[in-house]
Amino acid sequence: MSARLEITAPEHDKAVAQISHLLHIIAAGLVNQTEETFKGASVGMRLAAGGFKSITRIASSDPTMWNQILLTNSADIFQQLAKYQQVLDQLAQKIKDRDEAALY
Repeated sequence: MSARLEITAPEHDKAVAQISHLLHIIAAGLVNQTEETFKGASVGMRLAAGGFKSITRIASSDPTMWNQILLTNSADIFQQLAKYQQVLDQLAQKIKDRDEAALY
């Protein structure tokens, strides 16, 4: 069953900033951070399994297209990225504090 979805351009941009564009930023950031972490390491990516490959597959999309998406929808993307950074900061603090009950 399918239903036609009609939304305004601003509603679309805000939604895809969260459910698409932020995911690409996370995946690309993870790929870049992992490459830097394992630069010159003999083991590194040889340990990567299905989970890593699944989450980072998104980062293999066309970089020219993604540059345009990120610049065109920058305000909504920035807002969602800032919220996600807060989530990461809170999680990092819980890990640092060894707060087992608050982790999940």
